[in-house]
Amino acid sequence: MSHLSFISDESYPGEGMSTGIPRGLTVRRGEIDLTQEGLGLGTVALRKGGLTYFALSGKTSVSGPLITKEFTVDSALLFESPLFPLSKLMALYGLGTRTYMMLPGSQEMLMAFRSRIFSRMRVRPVFRPARPLATAMFVYAPRADAVTIKATVRSLAGHLPDMFIMNELGADHFVSVIRDGRTGPAPTGWCPLPSRMPSPSLVDEEHATTFLIDRLKVSEGLETHLFWGREKGEGLCWAGFELELRNLKGLEEASVEYEVRFGELRP
Repeated sequence: MSHLSFISDESYPGEGMSTGIPRGLTVRRGEIDLTQEGLGLGTVALRKGGLTYFALSGKTSVSGPLITKEFTVDSALLFESPLFPLSKLMALYGLGTRTYMMLPGSQEMLMAFRSRIFSRMRVRPVFRPARPLATAMFVYAPRADAVTIKATVRSLAGHLPDMFIMNELGADHFVSVIRDGRTGPAPTGWCPLPSRMPSPSLVDEEHATTFLIDRLKVSEGLETHLFWGREKGEGLCWAGFELELRNLKGLEEASVEYEVRFGELRP
Protein backbone atom coordinates (compact mmCIF):
# COMPACT_ATOMS: atom_id res chain seq x y z
CA MET A 1 0.00 0.00 0.00
CA SER A 2 1.29 3.45 -0.91
CA HIS A 3 2.12 5.62 2.08
CA LEU A 4 -0.90 7.52 3.44
CA SER A 5 -0.95 10.43 5.88
CA PHE A 6 -3.87 11.76 7.92
CA ILE A 7 -3.87 15.50 8.58
CA SER A 8 -6.04 18.39 9.69
CA ASP A 9 -6.01 20.92 6.88
CA GLU A 10 -8.13 23.94 7.83
CA SER A 11 -6.99 25.79 4.71
CA TYR A 12 -8.80 23.35 2.40
CA PRO A 13 -12.22 24.87 1.52
CA GLY A 14 -13.47 21.80 -0.31
CA GLU A 15 -14.99 21.83 -3.76
CA GLY A 16 -18.33 21.45 -5.49
CA MET A 17 -21.47 21.05 -3.41
CA SER A 18 -19.58 20.85 -0.12
CA THR A 19 -17.45 23.98 -0.50
CA GLY A 20 -17.21 25.80 2.82
CA ILE A 21 -17.97 22.86 5.12
CA PRO A 22 -14.99 22.14 7.41
CA ARG A 23 -13.52 18.69 6.88
CA GLY A 24 -12.64 16.02 9.36
CA LEU A 25 -9.18 14.58 8.75
CA THR A 26 -8.04 14.73 5.15
CA VAL A 27 -6.05 11.88 3.64
CA ARG A 28 -2.99 12.24 1.43
CA ARG A 29 -0.94 9.82 -0.62
CA GLY A 30 2.39 11.57 -0.81
CA GLU A 31 1.53 15.08 -2.04
CA ILE A 32 -1.86 14.07 -3.49
CA ASP A 33 -4.94 14.94 -1.42
CA LEU A 34 -7.50 12.12 -1.74
CA THR A 35 -10.40 14.12 -0.24
CA GLN A 36 -11.73 16.00 -3.30
CA GLU A 37 -15.41 16.94 -2.67
CA GLY A 38 -15.67 14.49 0.25
CA LEU A 39 -15.94 15.70 3.84
CA GLY A 40 -12.92 13.76 5.09
CA LEU A 41 -12.85 11.33 7.99
CA GLY A 42 -15.09 12.10 10.96
CA THR A 43 -17.44 15.06 10.73
CA VAL A 44 -21.09 15.64 11.63
CA ALA A 45 -24.43 16.81 10.27
CA LEU A 46 -27.88 16.90 11.91
CA ARG A 47 -31.33 16.55 10.37
CA LYS A 48 -34.26 18.43 11.88
CA GLY A 49 -37.58 19.51 10.40
CA GLY A 50 -36.66 18.20 6.96
CA LEU A 51 -33.46 20.28 6.83
CA THR A 52 -29.84 19.18 7.13
CA TYR A 53 -27.57 21.28 9.32
CA PHE A 54 -23.77 21.57 9.18
CA ALA A 55 -21.00 23.37 11.00
CA LEU A 56 -19.29 26.07 8.95
CA SER A 57 -16.35 26.59 11.29
CA GLY A 58 -14.23 24.47 13.55
CA LYS A 59 -11.40 24.74 16.05
CA THR A 60 -8.47 22.33 15.93
CA SER A 61 -5.93 21.45 18.60
CA VAL A 62 -3.10 18.91 18.68
CA SER A 63 -1.77 17.08 21.73
CA GLY A 64 0.94 14.56 20.96
CA PRO A 65 -0.48 12.04 18.47
CA LEU A 66 -4.09 13.16 19.05
CA ILE A 67 -5.93 15.70 16.91
CA THR A 68 -9.11 17.29 18.30
CA LYS A 69 -11.71 19.22 16.31
CA GLU A 70 -14.65 21.11 17.82
CA PHE A 71 -17.62 22.06 15.64
CA THR A 72 -20.80 24.05 16.26
CA VAL A 73 -23.70 22.91 14.06
CA ASP A 74 -25.34 26.22 13.15
CA SER A 75 -26.12 26.39 9.41
CA ALA A 76 -28.92 24.86 7.34
CA LEU A 77 -28.21 23.62 3.82
CA LEU A 78 -30.64 25.12 1.29
CA PHE A 79 -30.82 24.99 -2.49
CA GLU A 80 -31.72 28.18 -4.31
CA SER A 81 -32.74 28.86 -7.89
CA PRO A 82 -33.41 32.19 -9.65
CA LEU A 83 -36.21 30.43 -11.56
CA PHE A 84 -38.12 28.66 -8.78
CA PRO A 85 -38.62 29.15 -4.99
CA LEU A 86 -36.80 25.90 -4.22
CA SER A 87 -35.55 27.06 -0.80
CA LYS A 88 -39.15 27.14 0.45
CA LEU A 89 -39.57 23.46 -0.39
CA MET A 90 -36.56 22.08 1.48
CA ALA A 91 -38.67 19.95 3.84
CA LEU A 92 -40.10 18.22 0.77
CA TYR A 93 -36.58 17.88 -0.66
CA GLY A 94 -35.49 16.24 2.62
CA LEU A 95 -38.28 13.68 2.28
CA GLY A 96 -37.12 13.00 -1.26
CA THR A 97 -33.56 12.47 -0.04
CA ARG A 98 -34.68 9.88 2.51
CA THR A 99 -36.71 8.10 -0.17
CA TYR A 100 -33.64 8.18 -2.45
CA MET A 101 -31.56 6.46 0.23
CA MET A 102 -34.14 3.70 0.57
CA LEU A 103 -34.16 2.95 -3.19
CA PRO A 104 -30.58 1.90 -4.03
CA GLY A 105 -31.64 0.21 -7.26
CA SER A 106 -33.01 3.48 -8.65
CA GLN A 107 -30.36 5.89 -7.38
CA GLU A 108 -28.35 6.18 -10.59
CA MET A 109 -31.48 7.13 -12.56
CA LEU A 110 -32.66 9.54 -9.85
CA MET A 111 -29.23 11.20 -9.60
CA ALA A 112 -29.11 11.75 -13.36
CA PHE A 113 -32.61 13.26 -13.25
CA ARG A 114 -31.64 15.52 -10.34
CA SER A 115 -28.51 16.72 -12.16
CA ARG A 116 -30.51 17.67 -15.26
CA ILE A 117 -33.15 19.53 -13.24
CA PHE A 118 -30.56 21.37 -11.11
CA SER A 119 -28.63 22.38 -14.21
CA ARG A 120 -31.71 23.73 -16.02
CA MET A 121 -32.91 25.61 -12.93
CA ARG A 122 -29.41 26.96 -12.15
CA VAL A 123 -29.59 25.57 -8.63
CA ARG A 124 -26.82 26.36 -6.17
CA PRO A 125 -26.30 25.31 -2.55
CA VAL A 126 -26.33 27.98 0.16
CA PHE A 127 -25.92 27.80 3.93
CA ARG A 128 -28.36 29.79 6.04
CA PRO A 129 -27.22 30.73 9.57
CA ALA A 130 -29.50 29.21 12.19
CA ARG A 131 -29.79 28.94 15.94
CA PRO A 132 -26.98 26.55 16.98
CA LEU A 133 -28.34 23.04 17.43
CA ALA A 134 -25.35 21.24 18.93
CA THR A 135 -21.63 21.13 19.46
CA ALA A 136 -19.52 18.16 18.42
CA MET A 137 -16.04 17.20 19.56
CA PHE A 138 -14.04 14.70 17.50
CA VAL A 139 -10.81 13.18 18.77
CA TYR A 140 -8.71 11.45 16.09
CA ALA A 141 -5.90 9.03 16.85
CA PRO A 142 -4.04 8.39 13.55
CA ARG A 143 -1.79 5.38 13.01
CA ALA A 144 0.13 4.20 9.95
CA ASP A 145 -2.90 2.57 8.31
CA ALA A 146 -5.92 3.60 10.41
CA VAL A 147 -7.60 6.35 12.44
CA THR A 148 -9.57 5.75 15.64
CA ILE A 149 -12.30 8.38 15.93
CA LYS A 150 -14.21 9.28 19.10
CA ALA A 151 -17.02 11.84 18.84
CA THR A 152 -19.29 13.45 21.42
CA VAL A 153 -22.31 15.46 20.25
CA ARG A 154 -24.05 17.75 22.79
CA SER A 155 -27.38 19.41 22.14
CA LEU A 156 -27.87 23.16 22.55
CA ALA A 157 -31.64 22.97 21.97
CA GLY A 158 -33.45 20.05 23.63
CA HIS A 159 -32.95 16.45 22.63
CA LEU A 160 -30.61 15.63 19.74
CA PRO A 161 -32.21 15.09 16.32
CA ASP A 162 -30.97 12.47 13.86
CA MET A 163 -27.18 12.61 13.58
CA PHE A 164 -24.93 11.74 10.63
CA ILE A 165 -21.24 10.96 10.99
CA MET A 166 -19.54 11.19 7.60
CA ASN A 167 -16.34 9.59 6.31
CA GLU A 168 -15.86 10.60 2.69
CA LEU A 169 -12.93 10.67 0.27
CA GLY A 170 -12.76 11.38 -3.46
CA ALA A 171 -14.82 9.48 -6.02
CA ASP A 172 -11.97 9.64 -8.56
CA HIS A 173 -9.87 7.44 -6.26
CA PHE A 174 -12.31 4.93 -4.76
CA VAL A 175 -14.27 3.50 -7.68
CA SER A 176 -14.97 -0.12 -6.71
CA VAL A 177 -15.69 -2.33 -3.69
CA ILE A 178 -14.90 -5.67 -2.09
CA ARG A 179 -17.93 -7.36 -0.57
CA ASP A 180 -18.13 -10.99 0.53
CA GLY A 181 -14.73 -11.57 -1.05
CA ARG A 182 -15.78 -10.30 -4.48
CA THR A 183 -14.76 -7.12 -6.29
CA GLY A 184 -17.47 -5.06 -7.97
CA PRO A 185 -18.50 -1.49 -8.88
CA ALA A 186 -19.04 1.02 -6.10
CA PRO A 187 -22.65 1.58 -4.96
CA THR A 188 -24.53 4.64 -6.14
CA GLY A 189 -25.63 7.33 -3.69
CA TRP A 190 -26.16 6.15 -0.14
CA CYS A 191 -26.92 2.42 0.08
CA PRO A 192 -27.61 0.56 3.34
CA LEU A 193 -25.14 -1.92 4.80
CA PRO A 194 -25.53 -4.57 7.52
CA SER A 195 -24.32 -3.34 10.90
CA ARG A 196 -21.81 -6.18 11.35
CA MET A 197 -18.16 -5.15 11.55
CA PRO A 198 -15.87 -4.76 9.73
CA SER A 199 -17.81 -3.22 6.87
CA PRO A 200 -17.14 -4.15 3.24
CA SER A 201 -14.36 -2.10 1.62
CA LEU A 202 -14.24 0.70 -0.89
CA VAL A 203 -11.26 0.20 -3.20
CA ASP A 204 -8.71 2.35 -5.01
CA GLU A 205 -7.67 -0.24 -7.57
CA GLU A 206 -4.95 1.89 -9.17
CA HIS A 207 -3.04 2.02 -5.88
CA ALA A 208 -4.36 -1.27 -4.43
CA THR A 209 -5.80 0.49 -1.35
CA THR A 210 -8.92 -0.51 0.61
CA PHE A 211 -10.98 1.70 2.95
CA LEU A 212 -13.49 0.41 5.55
CA ILE A 213 -15.21 1.04 8.91
CA ASP A 214 -14.64 -1.21 11.96
CA ARG A 215 -15.05 -1.40 15.76
CA LEU A 216 -18.21 0.70 15.97
CA LYS A 217 -19.61 1.56 19.43
CA VAL A 218 -22.40 4.07 20.20
CA SER A 219 -24.27 5.37 23.23
CA GLU A 220 -27.12 3.25 24.54
CA GLY A 221 -30.39 4.59 23.18
CA LEU A 222 -29.08 5.27 19.67
CA GLU A 223 -30.33 3.26 16.71
CA THR A 224 -27.49 2.88 14.22
CA HIS A 225 -27.71 2.58 10.44
CA LEU A 226 -24.62 2.22 8.26
CA PHE A 227 -24.53 3.40 4.64
CA TRP A 228 -21.89 3.51 1.94
CA GLY A 229 -21.85 5.08 -1.49
CA ARG A 230 -20.19 6.99 -4.28
CA GLU A 231 -21.44 9.94 -6.32
CA LYS A 232 -19.64 11.45 -9.29
CA GLY A 233 -21.47 14.21 -11.13
CA GLU A 234 -21.98 17.94 -11.35
CA GLY A 235 -20.68 19.37 -8.07
CA LEU A 236 -20.32 15.89 -6.52
CA CYS A 237 -17.17 13.77 -6.19
CA TRP A 238 -17.17 11.60 -3.06
CA ALA A 239 -17.03 7.97 -1.95
CA GLY A 240 -17.35 6.83 1.64
CA PHE A 241 -19.34 5.68 4.65
CA GLU A 242 -22.05 7.37 6.72
CA LEU A 243 -23.33 6.47 10.18
CA GLU A 244 -26.92 7.52 10.80
CA LEU A 245 -27.71 7.72 14.54
CA ARG A 246 -31.37 7.96 15.51
CA ASN A 247 -32.05 9.23 19.01
CA LEU A 248 -34.64 6.81 20.45
CA LYS A 249 -34.31 7.87 24.10
CA GLY A 250 -34.39 11.68 23.84
CA LEU A 251 -30.68 11.99 24.62
CA GLU A 252 -29.13 15.44 24.90
CA GLU A 253 -25.61 14.03 24.61
CA ALA A 254 -24.43 11.09 22.53
CA SER A 255 -21.11 9.47 21.72
CA VAL A 256 -19.77 7.27 18.97
CA GLU A 257 -16.42 5.54 18.54
CA TYR A 258 -15.15 3.67 15.50
CA GLU A 259 -12.10 2.96 13.39
CA VAL A 260 -11.44 3.89 9.78
CA ARG A 261 -8.97 1.37 8.42
CA PHE A 262 -6.97 1.24 5.21
CA GLY A 263 -5.43 -1.90 3.80
CA GLU A 264 -3.70 -3.38 0.79
CA LEU A 265 -5.64 -5.03 -2.01
CA ARG A 266 -4.11 -8.44 -2.51
CA PRO A 267 -3.98 -10.03 -5.99
